Amino acid sequence: MLIENVVRLGKPLLKGGLTPREVLEQVSDVLEEGKNFFQNVILVELDETRFAVHPVSRWGEFRELPAGKNKTRSEFFPDKKVLGANFVVPRAGNPLKAQGWYGIASYPIYTKTLLQFSGKTEAGEELEDQQESIASIAAFIKERKRKTSSLNLTDELIDEISKEISKKTRELEFEKKERPYGLLLIAQLKDSPFQIADKPVMLGDSYFSNVGGSLLYPGRYIVADLAKVLDSFWPAKIAEGAEKGRIETGQCFVCKQNDELVSAYCKSWPWFLHTWDCPNPLSWGKNEMTNGIALCQDCYKALSYGATVLTKITTELDYHLTKEIFTPVSNAKGKEDAKKGQAKERIYGSAYALPILDLEFNQEEREYFVEGFQLMLSNKTRENRLDTHLKAIAGFEYILPAEFSKDDYRLNITYFSGDPNRGDIHVRAIIEDVVPSTAIKLEKISRAVQQYAIDVAQNMMELSEDNRNRILRIYGSLPYLLVNAFGSPYLWTTLDSIMHNARISTGRFVKNSSVRMNQLAHSWPNSLSSLRDEVLFYLSFKYFLKLYQEQVAIEKEGMEAVKDWQELRTMIREMPPENIVFADVEEIGFGAGVLTRIFAAQYYNVAGRDFLKHRVMTFGSDLTPRVIWKRALIKMREYATRLDMRVTNDFWQRLSMVLLAFEDKSVDIEKSRDSFMAMFWSGYNLALPPQEQESAEAAEIFEESEVS
Repeated sequence: MLIENVVRLGKPLLKGGLTPREVLEQVSDVLEEGKNFFQNVILVELDETRFAVHPVSRWGEFRELPAGKNKTRSEFFPDKKVLGANFVVPRAGNPLKAQGWYGIASYPIYTKTLLQFSGKTEAGEELEDQQESIASIAAFIKERKRKTSSLNLTDELIDEISKEISKKTRELEFEKKERPYGLLLIAQLKDSPFQIADKPVMLGDSYFSNVGGSLLYPGRYIVADLAKVLDSFWPAKIAEGAEKGRIETGQCFVCKQNDELVSAYCKSWPWFLHTWDCPNPLSWGKNEMTNGIALCQDCYKALSYGATVLTKITTELDYHLTKEIFTPVSNAKGKEDAKKGQAKERIYGSAYALPILDLEFNQEEREYFVEGFQLMLSNKTRENRLDTHLKAIAGFEYILPAEFSKDDYRLNITYFSGDPNRGDIHVRAIIEDVVPSTAIKLEKISRAVQQYAIDVAQNMMELSEDNRNRILRIYGSLPYLLVNAFGSPYLWTTLDSIMHNARISTGRFVKNSSVRMNQLAHSWPNSLSSLRDEVLFYLSFKYFLKLYQEQVAIEKEGMEAVKDWQELRTMIREMPPENIVFADVEEIGFGAGVLTRIFAAQYYNVAGRDFLKHRVMTFGSDLTPRVIWKRALIKMREYATRLDMRVTNDFWQRLSMVLLAFEDKSVDIEKSRDSFMAMFWSGYNLALPPQEQESAEAAEIFEESEVS
């Protein structure tokens, strides 16, 4: 299915009416991953009888970019003409060796090899015998000539060219710690994409690209025909597939047409690299991968195109999110310790849109699709267009263009870890057929949860700018919410369910939150800050579930109108006591938390001790609903009398309503103790405004003259 999707992605891109320059920008690596190779370009100009090696040149410039507070970093940016020297950076294998097949004689040179070319060791010292440099250059060219069908050079000519390249590269000077990269471009002036022109072409021309002034024809210029560069690209890619198997006539795995077939082996995307022997039957040879999946040439081109652009839009998940994925969800201390350490491994994500039906696009539809995909590659929204950032739901940068927001399309999201450069891929999740309108709804819900979390936090504590930004960053991320609610083993399956509008069970979320709160309570009151974080998460995720069930979930039966914490606090603190009604266990827990906090504030003012630690959680005991009932709620009158505390009748009346509800629902409370405790801590931390925490004014929160 994955290969089919990549082929479906590539076909409209192939036929989308793009110019040769636009296609090369998408299928080659010269503008991004391979840009550093243009720092040292070795150009060899070659006609039928003569050659000339140009001085080593730089096709681009270094720019200073900001890199944090008062810091900058240097980054290389290539010229637009680099597309004439098109190549693809190998994703696996030894980069010092020839990898795959080459459409044109454009060969990346890595640091070790470039130093050899220049007659230096890796330590930067001069080689004793410069013949070693010439020999390394000749070996480099000969190895790659075998995989460049368009390159016609005799060994004798290669040796002569190598001598001249050695002379030019020995003039290079590198800093001691510099890791230089280079490119060897052999521009043949006959039967190739390269030709002589009387004048240079305009920068950014859609069909031609400058290479440089000619040495063989002084006063004239070498230009690259980009259409021919592109035409040479595809036979080289198909040759890659044929390395692992070719069938003269057979049925294509994807389109089902009878044609000449090659294997799905493809260096454009590490997922299709043949790095293992295990999955294949013993009867298969190394060149018989066509026994598994075989593609016609058109589908293989589409696979190469689709895989290349999919690699370009693949990006890392946010670092803070990756760390969360590997933290133990039911161990509060372990979770905090893990956050302080390093992420165990990197996780990558990619997303793309496909039409529901695999129809043949007409020209207008293809151009529409290609425009949308180009926007995804640029990762920029447009003014006056309904493009949507979906980082909030995916965990990585991703833009859903307005072109793909209709429900005629479906989104496909892939998560994996490992080392793509070595073909080491570990699939975490493949979420297919996501309706765009669902994704857009979830993105809006994530933004609402983000603001909700800020409101909750502001009612518990004074927010610094850093803390505010942290809350905005993490609570606007759906994967963050899910991994903290359910744990990493359930992250991907739950995310898949939510993307497909399925009903979500909340039991595991409540259990995990309650367990973490209970563990933190053992170190009370030193754990106050961490407990507030847990309360913030618990209420924010409950709010997410509420919005999800109302706006997204298909199954809405059994949904109950649940009071939010603001409504509950208002009921408990302001409503006439006789009108207070608790609908369920959670509301009772919240009410118990609010009143315990108010009493604890006055207790602290009188006794100078923390009520929970001093009177309730004695000898390190767990805080349970029964402990709250037995040691806190029903003991408050006794403590108030003993310490001559000023407690209003209004408070006692409100406490009575909680006690009555507690007694009435005692069986339910025991069954749902996790829900009760999570809401108890919520009520406890939200009972008082931040400025009234531990203040003497807390005792006067209920204005009434009569006291006991």
